[in-house]
Amino acid sequence: MISKRADFAIRVGHLVVTAMMCGIIILVQVVHYPLFSFVDVSRFAAFHQAHVHRISLIVGPLMVAEILSALVLLGTIGSDRALAAVGVLLVAGVWGVTFFIAVPLHDTLAEGYSPEILSKLVAANWVRTLGWTGRLLVAVSLVLRAFGPELKGRIIRA
Repeated sequence: MISKRADFAIRVGHLVVTAMMCGIIILVQVVHYPLFSFVDVSRFAAFHQAHVHRISLIVGPLMVAEILSALVLLGTIGSDRALAAVGVLLVAGVWGVTFFIAVPLHDTLAEGYSPEILSKLVAANWVRTLGWTGRLLVAVSLVLRAFGPELKGRIIRA
């Protein structure tokens, strides 16, 4: 059994990382991927390489932090273990779509622009967007179920 303070830190840390990933995936899905079609075909490969490199610097560490915090949460949580397990399953699903569908599509786009491949990437990314949104709902629920009344009391007093 861990202390209440450690439980709070793990749950909130997990929530923060998950919220960051959810925000990034929504931004990429709604703003960034649609802009791919505006890049000049002759410059697309260089653009795509820069995109993959730069986005990986941000999402790589966050994805690792998210899976680690999800597993720590699952291993330390007293109550709400089933909800934490749903979160881990969602992480596994999002990672599966990422590495088995999105990465190969990006590898194909690295060779040059293809509207068909971009369309497949956007479709696959909707699955990831929904998965990370579900993860965010789970992470918020894990915080509120354990600390909701205390947080409500602190907010009202502030």
